[in-house]
Amino acid sequence: MKAVREAVGPDFQIRIDANAGYDAATSIKLAKMVAPFKLQLFEQPVPDHDIAGMAMVRREANAVGLPIMADESVLGHASLIRIIQMAAADIVKVKIMKQGGFLNTRRMIATAEAAGIRCVVGHGFGLGVNTMAEIMLAATSANVLDGLECVGPLKTADDIVTRKLDLSTGVLSLPGGPGLGVTLDDAKLEKYRLEVKAAA
Repeated sequence: MKAVREAVGPDFQIRIDANAGYDAATSIKLAKMVAPFKLQLFEQPVPDHDIAGMAMVRREANAVGLPIMADESVLGHASLIRIIQMAAADIVKVKIMKQGGFLNTRRMIATAEAAGIRCVVGHGFGLGVNTMAEIMLAATSANVLDGLECVGPLKTADDIVTRKLDLSTGVLSLPGGPGLGVTLDDAKLEKYRLEVKAAA
């Protein structure tokens, strides 16, 4: 972390993500070790089911100025409410695919906002269609932090839209008019079709 901070300078926002890989004690130790490097957030330090452990990590990490973000723990509205009730996160990550569409995700953003919790919108893997959907949804709320994690197109060699999204600059303009601003490519849809056979 020291080398990264020195390389990018003091103003660049850095996030770390444990992907639910540590226990609470290890997470607390790590939070204290990286605190001098002024990180924006520490994502999902503990297993998704350990909300009490995440609350412990949050108390200790906040004491050294490091916000905690829940991701894998945020499955639906009920899990979000539990995170809020247990004061387990400063920030929550929501995903249109995981949360079941625009409406559910937008409701969760509103619930988090009412509780004073900011949101990050993103996905682990996504194509142009859902990337644009998430970017457009994020633009509907001031409660969503800048720095969306909608980076799926950076990880793929091809896409199912006629023009692959260019995210290389870190900025993407919202499209005007109705729709998501992308056009599905029929040839690519056919090329990447997955045949699923029902079990007999």
